[in-house]
Amino acid sequence: MTKRFTPKIVGGTDHTPQPANQYGKGRLERRRASLMLTGSDTAKNAALRLELKTAWRRAEATTRFWRTRLDFTSAVSLAQNAGVPAARGHEPETKENRFTMAHEYRTALVEQLLTPAWDYASANWKRAVVARDDYVFRGGYVEKAQVERAIAEDSAFLAAHPTRRPKGRQP
Repeated sequence: MTKRFTPKIVGGTDHTPQPANQYGKGRLERRRASLMLTGSDTAKNAALRLELKTAWRRAEATTRFWRTRLDFTSAVSLAQNAGVPAARGHEPETKENRFTMAHEYRTALVEQLLTPAWDYASANWKRAVVARDDYVFRGGYVEKAQVERAIAEDSAFLAAHPTRRPKGRQP
């Protein structure tokens, strides 16, 4: 007797499980390649944005990692000074490792500021960093004008590669 597949009902709709090879490593690369093969302007824009999104997410993750590590190390130091038993197992904070982590965080932040924005929210985040005159500008990590040029390039790219075109408007 052969076993029959019964689709699962998920949220009121039939759902057929996706093959395992569609998840995980290489998925974005396969999607980008399939978009480039279609040849339409919309598909090419989507492929370009997918590349930018991947680079942006990597830069954002690096920045977030160093910021979180810096905050965690500070929290451990406070807890150790207060005598919290759970904090005893962690490495104590030293000036050297704090300065190293702060430097890594600022370097990651500069890398993220110079990474091309893939959407308007990313470009707006960059504008907010410039507007608040972040310490990476005063600390000699990057020139404010360099980040402003990157934002101008982002704006030009986003205007030239819209996600949607108004109806009736041809490229």
